[in-house]
Amino acid sequence: MTKEKDESDKKTDKETIEEPAKNTTEEKPAANKLEHTKEIFQIIIKKRGLISFVAITLIIVLFIGYLTGVSHFSKDQQLDALSNQITSGKINQMESAVVTPQKHSIAAKELQPLKKLLAKDKTTSGQIKTIIGHESSYSNFQIIQVGTYFGIYPKYKVALEKRNIVVETNAYKPSFKVNGKTSPAKRDSNEYYLVKSFPGSYTVDVKNKSGSYQKTKNVVVPVSGNCDETDINITMRRSPAI
Repeated sequence: MTKEKDESDKKTDKETIEEPAKNTTEEKPAANKLEHTKEIFQIIIKKRGLISFVAITLIIVLFIGYLTGVSHFSKDQQLDALSNQITSGKINQMESAVVTPQKHSIAAKELQPLKKLLAKDKTTSGQIKTIIGHESSYSNFQIIQVGTYFGIYPKYKVALEKRNIVVETNAYKPSFKVNGKTSPAKRDSNEYYLVKSFPGSYTVDVKNKSGSYQKTKNVVVPVSGNCDETDINITMRRSPAI
């Protein structure tokens, strides 16, 4: 009995001794998992650092690009370029800078009178540049926004206003031509309001009803001024023929 008890005690002691060894073996996979998890976190942190660096770099590049655009596409820069194009006297450049108040393009032939005025009167160029630079609300050159550059920066052009050519004549039932094209006329006493035209120099022909008397005169639609107050008179001499 004592022998069996001793063997039982030895067995119990052996199990007690072997027990910790078993626990140590079970802890190794857990330690490995912990190390693996740490490595994964380190990789994520590194990747996040790289992503953050790329994001910050991109933001800086975009910000610099935006500031460059603000300078390049500023309103002052655009107005300066537009005034130079309009006063260049080159139709293709003038076309690219102007529109109607409804933002429609203006045909080259309709800009020929302005080109003629620029060549004829050297002060016109300076007047136009001053008007555009100061954005005069009373002029026939108005600054309007026609869109954007890259969906960010406002894009501007110059809207040309049309004004009536006003003729005063004593011809009987006169007919009129503006730059060789028949023009309708609205009568107000001895004044006749002809077709509205863009700023420029025009040739106006006046003829009486019988066609026995005709006179031609150059008239100017001004770069600034109200059409109702801009009178361009052609005084006809009375004669038996009329």
